[in-house]
Amino acid sequence: MKKLFFGLGITLALLGAGCLPDKNIPSTNSTVSDTVNFTSDEIATIMLYEVDVLGRVFAVRPAVVQFNGQLDEANDGSDYYVARNWLDELTGKTAMSEAVTKYVSVDQAEAQIIELAGDNERLQAPQPVGDTWVVYATPASETESASVTYRMTIEQYGVRITVFDRGTDTQADLLELANDLAATQLTKFGGALVLGATLTDNAAIDYLPTNVVGADYMGTSFVTAEQWLGTIYDMDSEGVDGFVTGGIRRWQLQSRPNEVVEVVVLEMESDEAAAEYIAGFLPSLPDATEIALPASIADQADAVVNADAELVELQASQDNYIIDISIFAPLDVADLTAAQDELVTIAEEVLTGSVTSTTTTTTTTVSEYPDMTADQLALALFTPDDVAAAVSDAHALPLEFNGQLDPNLKDYNFYLGQLWNDADSNRLLATAITQYTSPEAAEANVDELSADCNLDLTGDIGDVLYICYDDPLIYYGGPSDPAVMVYRFTVGQYGVRIDLTDTGDVADEDSVIYDRLDEIISALALALEARLQAVLGDETIALTVTPSVTTLPSALDGTTVVGTGALTAEEWMTLTGDDVSELNGFTSGAVRRFQIDERPNEVLEVIVMEFATAEQAEALAADFEDRSADSGIAETQGVKDYFFYDISIFSPFGELDTAAADADLATFRSVILE
Repeated sequence: MKKLFFGLGITLALLGAGCLPDKNIPSTNSTVSDTVNFTSDEIATIMLYEVDVLGRVFAVRPAVVQFNGQLDEANDGSDYYVARNWLDELTGKTAMSEAVTKYVSVDQAEAQIIELAGDNERLQAPQPVGDTWVVYATPASETESASVTYRMTIEQYGVRITVFDRGTDTQADLLELANDLAATQLTKFGGALVLGATLTDNAAIDYLPTNVVGADYMGTSFVTAEQWLGTIYDMDSEGVDGFVTGGIRRWQLQSRPNEVVEVVVLEMESDEAAAEYIAGFLPSLPDATEIALPASIADQADAVVNADAELVELQASQDNYIIDISIFAPLDVADLTAAQDELVTIAEEVLTGSVTSTTTTTTTTVSEYPDMTADQLALALFTPDDVAAAVSDAHALPLEFNGQLDPNLKDYNFYLGQLWNDADSNRLLATAITQYTSPEAAEANVDELSADCNLDLTGDIGDVLYICYDDPLIYYGGPSDPAVMVYRFTVGQYGVRIDLTDTGDVADEDSVIYDRLDEIISALALALEARLQAVLGDETIALTVTPSVTTLPSALDGTTVVGTGALTAEEWMTLTGDDVSELNGFTSGAVRRFQIDERPNEVLEVIVMEFATAEQAEALAADFEDRSADSGIAETQGVKDYFFYDISIFSPFGELDTAAADADLATFRSVILE
């Protein structure tokens, strides 16, 4: 469950009559802010559903929520819109409908509700609600009965509620009902503006696929048995036998952007209940054309081309879950021939995690990438320019090659990372890349590590993305801990982590801090994913060979090489506090880390820096005094020709054996510097 809080300066006062304009035309409201950014998922939870409607509108059945993104070209200046229809149980026709559109600004929302009202007859609402509003009547047509529509704006959102004449309703009845439902919707919106929108989570939603290849995420919501019956136009059944929970997720196809992929999952009480339900799928559609399915899914699924409904659809059962996958064009006509092939491909991916080739019998695992070395992956981490574009005054520390030292990681080959400090040596940014044994291992461990985080379903970053956020902690009379945001995402068998510490005012509202961090870290995540993809696409990529790299010891008895990377002068200065003058003549640098075989929780790290002259290298070493392992690190420095060496032993995640470390350090020093 996710809860996002928005500015508490927005209060429920907007529900009172004092915020209503004097006449039935849009007007500017000084209390309106255009900074409230609900997602489409959150809007779906704010909209009217059974508990809000069924006590006021008789004999209606809701359908599932429709995530329509930017499919409606009439919604100029919109980010997305979400809708739901309610059907007359006696006729199956639409009895009422609702849509909520998020516009780019308050002004755009106010202008659009007037434009969309067109030339229809304007009505006066009995008790007007909303920041601005317009109410109108639409006469009956060949396809629809007469209706009354109430449009209003709330912040930058446009809300439309339309109620239709069902044969016995007067215009006054419809007007009163539309006004009443609008008031209820405004109350729900007002509560969300103050308290935040809470997303529903259930077993069916958790079972939904997280992404569909070749499609962009549009939205996710819960599904009730009543909503599912409305969606399949079942007006007679009282419920779905064995139903427990339901969920829906929709994507927009990239190849045919007027079409969508929709997946509905229903959790049932038992495997038998799920199997029994889908057994009735084909018999319920006698006029549809059955689609032949590959052997990988034929035993658990049936699929059809339903020309009457202008869609292709597949139903399957897995354990106690029903999975319904369909492709259609909500506001247009779908290419059913192309959609048929795409349905089979998507169904294979969803049901088996792989896609059977159409020309061979082999199976290709989705999102598999080459296994790169730690040295190669280090080249995917940020450059100073990457960070400077998003974060000011950030200073990198040397690369950290940690092999398999982190006990919190599972089923992985190695990981590496890098820290960035601010000017006061406080941690500002951290990045890490882990190579797992498989994409499945990556997703499983990232999911486990993100137990208290929110799953992001936009599909904009990585295969799977989790967003974690820790509030700032304010201590009276002492320093405060700033907020921290973490992005964890996967790219094939690679797990990526980015930590960002807030540098703004800890006293800011939580939503302000969250948005501030999210804007920065999302840009960093996109940049890091692009760098990683570039490295994964070039198996020949390698560390640039410099004199410092070639001078590093290639092997040392009793150790195993973990990784090698370049070292910059700034990284050394951030690590030690040395200033630029102490690095006069710096030409190149490199770092190599070894794991000590007898004490695998300890590492030997060798840093080599090349200077223009031996005197410059000796000048840097002159100020150094050997530090005992009692301080948590055994370290020594030396010079050989015009190369400066820093040799250290420490334990990144455990206790250091100080006596053994001191003894080993002396041995390694003599081998390296002799």
